[in-house]
Amino acid sequence: MSSTKKPQAVDLTSEEASALKERIDNKSLTDEDYKTFSGLISFSLWLQQQLSLAKISIRRLKSVFNIKTEKKSLQELTSLPKQRIFSKKA
Repeated sequence: MSSTKKPQAVDLTSEEASALKERIDNKSLTDEDYKTFSGLISFSLWLQQQLSLAKISIRRLKSVFNIKTEKKSLQELTSLPKQRIFSKKA
């Protein structure tokens, strides 16, 4: 496997993952399940290689997992209500 080519993503909903786990437990895997496992293994190996070679940034890692973060503006951060961390002793 090439270290630069990202394998195809394998997307599973929690319901699909639960159903897959149940088929594993019941030893009743389908042909599609084997394709899913093959994709997961390829992705895992690629990710391990990228991390060990330090060729992947946090930004790229987020994009691999399709993680989107919201950036708050400085104005939003400064307009948040202030909370007292320490209370005064009576």
